Amino acid sequence: QLAFGLDHIHSRGILLGGLEAEGVFRGQDGLWKLADFSRSTRLPISVADWLEQCGAPQHDEAAGNSRRGPTERFPPEVAAVGDGALRQEMDVWFLGQLLAGILLEGGSMGCIPAAALGAVSGEALLCPVFARLWLLLHWLLSDEPQERPQANEVAALTGALADLLPSELLEEMPCSGRLRINGVVRAAARQLAMDEAVASIPSPAARSAAIHRVASLPLAVVRDELADSTRLDTLCRNCGFDLAIDAGIAAPKHCLRDASTDAGSASSSGEATSDV
Repeated sequence: QLAFGLDHIHSRGILLGGLEAEGVFRGQDGLWKLADFSRSTRLPISVADWLEQCGAPQHDEAAGNSRRGPTERFPPEVAAVGDGALRQEMDVWFLGQLLAGILLEGGSMGCIPAAALGAVSGEALLCPVFARLWLLLHWLLSDEPQERPQANEVAALTGALADLLPSELLEEMPCSGRLRINGVVRAAARQLAMDEAVASIPSPAARSAAIHRVASLPLAVVRDELADSTRLDTLCRNCGFDLAIDAGIAAPKHCLRDASTDAGSASSSGEATSDV
């Protein structure tokens, strides 16, 4: 409902410019409404002009003063004051921050969204709906505004979230987001596997050896050695993570093709490509 609200004002050339729990209310019709337009503006507008319009203090590099409050409350494109034009997708980032605060911090807005997403536990990802929303939040909080979905797309995705396959979400997301997700899921899956491996081992020495083994082997091998891999399989299925690609960086196929293309271009221009 909030995404539909954003789409409505975006269709009229308006940027909301901020979205926090205090600026949202539920109407008598039962629908959630956008209520805080204190930082709203008409597009197009530059970052510097928007900051001046909403009264945010400018950054003085010589004096070392910050031009705003906690940096986590603003999307990355606001970090560099200049003539760059703000985009409607800035509001999508604010929506992602609000949802991340509710989902991961019990409604607190004091968290840094990217850090909170990266610190998610394997236990939480065992819930399929939670895992799908967690995947979606990475997309909403993409560093580059042009890589984020538009508000109407967010509305459609959240409305069908319970029925979406993780692979469908991942295919639409930018490469950088998928790489980040793979890293977090790999770490969460390994921790879950460690917990399963040592659950029935009474000896501290044996537990230490089991932890070392789980930490050093590919997850696919660890999975085959577990007495019960149900929870690990569930986590991987919920996040669209394939244990078969757990060697090195599990890059999406198109990312690997891009890297190969870059390597080929470098080779043709006489550059060394052995590290690539």
